[in-house]
Amino acid sequence: MNIKGEWTTGSHRLLRELVKTMKSDEDDRLDLSVDHRGAPHLMVRDMVTGSSIEIKGRYLRRADYTQRIREKRPQYLLEALLMEIINHNLNRITEEERRQFWQDLRGWMRDKIDSNTWSQWVSKHEDRLESISKLLDKHLKYEHKRQSGHTLIEMEDVVQERHAKINSNLVEGWAEPEEEEQWTL
Repeated sequence: MNIKGEWTTGSHRLLRELVKTMKSDEDDRLDLSVDHRGAPHLMVRDMVTGSSIEIKGRYLRRADYTQRIREKRPQYLLEALLMEIINHNLNRITEEERRQFWQDLRGWMRDKIDSNTWSQWVSKHEDRLESISKLLDKHLKYEHKRQSGHTLIEMEDVVQERHAKINSNLVEGWAEPEEEEQWTL
C-alpha cells in the first residue's frame, strides 16, 4: 500500500485504536459461527495535512471452529519415568547395593556422557524411544479450544494521495485575513 504524503505524527496509533474498536463492534454484532463477506471501501484523511488514501477490497472471515489439541507433554516426563523404573527395581535390593548402584551410575555418567555418546544412544534406541514417546502421548488428554476463523483480504489503493486546496478566487465572499491574529481564536 502506498501512503505518499505527509501524515501527522501519531496518526497510526489513532487508527490502531479505531480498528480495535471496530473489530470489537463487528465481533459483537456478527454471528461468528458462520462465514462473513464484505466489500469495504474507505477513505482515510489526515485533517491537518490533507493527505488521504482511498482503499477498497474484498473481505472474507471464515466461521469460528473448535480445535482438538493434545495436552502438552509435561517437562521431564521421560526422566521421571526412568526414575520410577529405577526406584521400582532398586526396591528389590539391599540398601548397600542401592548405594553402590548410585555410585556406579554417577561414575559411569561422568566417564561416558558426551555429545558423541548421546547421538549413538539415540540412533541405537531410536525405535524404542519412538515407541515410548507414542505410548506417553497416547495417555495425554485432549482439550477443545475455540479458534477464530481465518480471515482473507484482497485490497487495492484507489487513489494514492490527495491534498485538498481551495482556490480563493473561485469562492465568493472569500477574504484572506490581512493579519496573522485574525487566523487565531
